[in-house]
Amino acid sequence: MKAFQYILVMGAVALSPMLSEQVSLTKIQQEESVRQGTVAITAIRQAYLAGEYDEFLKEADRAYMHAKEKNELTALIDLRNADAVDSEWAINAQKLMQEKNRLLMELVADKDDAFSQKVQSAARSTVTEEQNQALRSLAELRLKKPGSGQTSEENQLIDLDLEYEFKALRVDLPGTPSVKEPRELQIVLRMEKMDKMIQMAKSFQDANWQHTVTLAAERFDERLAGLWDADDLNRMVTGRLEARTEVEKNAVSILKAYQEQLQNAPRS
Repeated sequence: MKAFQYILVMGAVALSPMLSEQVSLTKIQQEESVRQGTVAITAIRQAYLAGEYDEFLKEADRAYMHAKEKNELTALIDLRNADAVDSEWAINAQKLMQEKNRLLMELVADKDDAFSQKVQSAARSTVTEEQNQALRSLAELRLKKPGSGQTSEENQLIDLDLEYEFKALRVDLPGTPSVKEPRELQIVLRMEKMDKMIQMAKSFQDANWQHTVTLAAERFDERLAGLWDADDLNRMVTGRLEARTEVEKNAVSILKAYQEQLQNAPRS
């Protein structure tokens, strides 16, 4: 059950924080953190294309290959369980998320300040139903063990998903040295993973998986921006960022109520 909750949360743009650090942010860090998602993602994309993260990505590759050679991925693989899907809980969670987003959009409907734009970015859905299905298909790979796919293409995608799950978890490990903010590195990993999926799909014989990857790649940076903005809202919920205005405090109240409802949603 925990595995499926994780996938649903990570697959939807406005559900959970992107990183797990518990330290309080300084004023400078807060100002940097609350950049609009579009600004942050554009800057990260430019730096990624310029090769500024190459050393980080090479080190992540080395760490993954070492873990693979030493059979240190077994515990992570064992957490993957395709039977963990709780359909009733997933439906309820989706409805709660839609209601949360509706309330957030209503809160800032007549406003155009920076915070309201951040809320709109986090809560607004621009994904078509066809894209949503593609994203669900890719998210469900997180439940599958290597070699358990129905086609060679699916198995390639499962292997890639495992690789980047390991790399993403490693970023958040206490004591992992980096001069970059962890969530910035998480974004970089997502960018590289998508690039690899796109390249991989070019040689796919399975048209369904090829189309799934194509759909997932559409408006990818826009979804990353929404994820960044959603993370800032969650930082307010956890107190890492201060909610100062009445609108900010009302947004926090909506998010806290949603998280409480999600936690108490009935499970099979």
